[in-house]
Amino acid sequence: MIDEVGVLPEPYRGNGIGTQLEEGLLEKLDSREEISRAMQRTQWSGENTGKLWLDGKSGFEAFLYGEENDPVTQEVEFVGKEGGDERIYLWKDLESELE
Repeated sequence: MIDEVGVLPEPYRGNGIGTQLEEGLLEKLDSREEISRAMQRTQWSGENTGKLWLDGKSGFEAFLYGEENDPVTQEVEFVGKEGGDERIYLWKDLESELE
């Protein structure tokens, strides 16, 4: 389970840091033969289009349910301040397979 990986705003975003982080995590998971799928939870709001694009580029897909194929989401309250935000759950099959 990968939870809430992100990169701080400028000057850091847009420099490939998020791609390097996600690729590194996926390589580490893929090297473990007992792990065949990665799951992650990430921000679902409209402010997170870059991360959702990266997740799609990395092969992650939303968990879907019901006849409407709605994405599995969860409302998360902020720690230390008022409010919250919605998170989406994503998955990706890894190259390694269980024997």
